[in-house]
Amino acid sequence: MHWVGFALAILAGVILYWCRRRHRLWYGVGEILVALLLLYIFFFPEAPAVFGVGSWTGSQWGVNLLRMLNLFAGLYALVRGLDNINALERWNRVRQQMTRRRPPASYQPNEIRAPARR
Repeated sequence: MHWVGFALAILAGVILYWCRRRHRLWYGVGEILVALLLLYIFFFPEAPAVFGVGSWTGSQWGVNLLRMLNLFAGLYALVRGLDNINALERWNRVRQQMTRRRPPASYQPNEIRAPARR
């Protein structure tokens, strides 16, 4: 059963990467919301339930918090890794285009000559 969750987490990471590439604004809004949720949980661990967050308090609080943080960290690292691979591919394409346009070191441009008179 854990392998199913692992595969679903990888699929979620790929979907999040797609969202990051295609819908950067909404992905950024989602990142901010997750960050605010984690900050809320950190500063108000025993607060009343807000959106079901307070219901996690109790004997399992530490275990659930660590699991949630590990999940978010793993998904974030997966999305960043995919993004870095894509950035490296783009950089290699730009570098190849620049080397194609650059003349060889032995290239000596001809002097500019006036057009021949008739």
